[in-house]
Amino acid sequence: MSSDLGLLEKQLKDRPFKGLRVVSEVFPARDHYDVLPFTIGAGLASLLG
Repeated sequence: MSSDLGLLEKQLKDRPFKGLRVVSEVFPARDHYDVLPFTIGAGLASLLG
């Protein structure tokens, strides 16, 4: 999974979109079932500073 994320980040850097800011974070020891609260919190923190 994290290799897919790395590929996506590389593709976005190679073809930059005006005004796009990419923020990515890996949550170790989490799976699709228990990561949701962490992703929402990290997303809000990134958006709201």
